[in-house]
Amino acid sequence: MNGKANALVTAPISKESLKIAGVRYAGHTELLAALTKSKKVAMLMICGKIYGVMITRHISISKISENIKTKDIVETVNLSIDFIKKTKRKNIKIALCGLNPHAGDNSILGLEEKNYITSI
Repeated sequence: MNGKANALVTAPISKESLKIAGVRYAGHTELLAALTKSKKVAMLMICGKIYGVMITRHISISKISENIKTKDIVETVNLSIDFIKKTKRKNIKIALCGLNPHAGDNSILGLEEKNYITSI
């Protein structure tokens, strides 16, 4: 927070241990956001040239569709692009994964893609 580090890498943490210890945050992302008073945060995972960013974090899969909003997708994509630009990467390409099998198959398998993703 004093500007002496360029990055922070975290290792897996036991969510159960956090809860037992009385920590009120679900994971690193929320804890670090609170400590740094950051309003816009994302969980980023990198594997080679692929950067993966989650729209939702630390919630049950059954609660994803009720917790995802178009504005959250847009904010997370913009935050990701801003970060990737800082790494000097060129030709940034963004791909959004669907929530339902076959990305809803034109709303046959769910409306989330139509309501939240393709409406962007």
